[in-house]
Amino acid sequence: MKVLIFGLGQHGGGTGAAAYFAKAGHSVAVTDLAEQSCLSNSIDQLKDYPITYYLGSHPEHAVHSADLIIKSPAAAPDIPILDGCRNIQSDFSYTLPLFRLPVIGITGTKGKSTTASAIAYILEKADLHPILMGNMGISPFAVLEQTEAMTAEEKKKTVLVAEMSSWQLRDAALYSSTTGKYLSLIVLTSLFPDHLNAYTSQKDYFSDKFKIFNFLKPHGKAVAPAEVRHIINSYAAEAPEIHYFQANHLSINPQTSIPPLTSFFPLTDVSYELIPAAAACSAWGIPRDMIVKRLKDFPGIPHRQEAAAVQFYGTSRITYINDSAATVPEASLFAVYTFSNQKVHLIAGGTDKNLVLDKLVEACRRSASVHLLDGSLTRKLIPLLAAEQIQFSGPHPSMEAAFHAAREPAVNDAAKGITCCVLLSPGASSFELFLHEFDRGNRFRSLANTQPLMDTTY
Repeated sequence: MKVLIFGLGQHGGGTGAAAYFAKAGHSVAVTDLAEQSCLSNSIDQLKDYPITYYLGSHPEHAVHSADLIIKSPAAAPDIPILDGCRNIQSDFSYTLPLFRLPVIGITGTKGKSTTASAIAYILEKADLHPILMGNMGISPFAVLEQTEAMTAEEKKKTVLVAEMSSWQLRDAALYSSTTGKYLSLIVLTSLFPDHLNAYTSQKDYFSDKFKIFNFLKPHGKAVAPAEVRHIINSYAAEAPEIHYFQANHLSINPQTSIPPLTSFFPLTDVSYELIPAAAACSAWGIPRDMIVKRLKDFPGIPHRQEAAAVQFYGTSRITYINDSAATVPEASLFAVYTFSNQKVHLIAGGTDKNLVLDKLVEACRRSASVHLLDGSLTRKLIPLLAAEQIQFSGPHPSMEAAFHAAREPAVNDAAKGITCCVLLSPGASSFELFLHEFDRGNRFRSLANTQPLMDTTY
């Protein structure tokens, strides 16, 4: 069979699909609009397989001669060259019917990766075998290969934990050949406007998110924030059994009147960002005490409010927080709230996604100092900050420049015995200055761990 990977990408999805079909003996070709220099890491992972590459374009002969096309979620489904093509699939539309294992599906505007990783951490401590996959860079095809090699006994304890982006859900719904129901539990972590540079409206973005309900098994469960239950009711014609939780003090629409719900997990037991995972594991049947205990030990994941370094000055300290995965304004405000027990020196700004910026303005207002990375969103943000008389430095042309601008007032605070943090929480995409948000976060972390200080502990 001739298999075409339409869009290789840099985050593992395309490489996982290409490797899976190449190992199975199929003829595999890859097309991508990016040049080889941008895809060198992905191509290097496939160097042992006989794969044909068409980079910089999607040649018509390669597309139309394929028996199976695995389309990247980053490629819009209405690309003209795909018109009339036979057997187009996505990562999840192809793999979900083949797993035949319990699957927890997780989506939301922010908190997906943290929630998925925290759920897997709890399940593992409960003597289960969770396997992460999806939008965090773990290809469902790599997981499919792993599960195909399992024994029946191993499968009894295996639970798949899938982080699903709006584009992955869009494609899974579009290309699924049946109305199969594959998810035992759905987790909606949060819901804010996002990707409005790629969607024509907020409604279209929400619609793709709620396609996750298409795949819920008849007796499956769902957990979701109380703040968005009015939206769920308007999108989900057949509402499943939903366990609502009160996740945080940010809501999609502060004017909406929603009766307060008491979370099963008081905020003194579980921090805000881990409540979706706690609620999911409760719905899965894990005892409450075990959930609370395990989440206290949960180490977190990179680029999501990650403590990249801590530098001590006598009894005071500077904590460097890498929250580069905060790509919407609400996520930045959430991070500033999270660290409001200390002075926050905020690094924000970047590439525009056509989002409303009032929450990012509020995050800047609540910070002790603000330092802006250059980008199209930043250029829209600057006049809003000026109108509110919020001081800032920048826009800075590099992470190094923004980092040192933020570090200077933080060092001054620490020298006075004031505990503070330098918080990278951009509230924007990254592509004008960086390869992606992980590149942005890695550069911040590297700088945080190479600062020469007299009395430093990491």
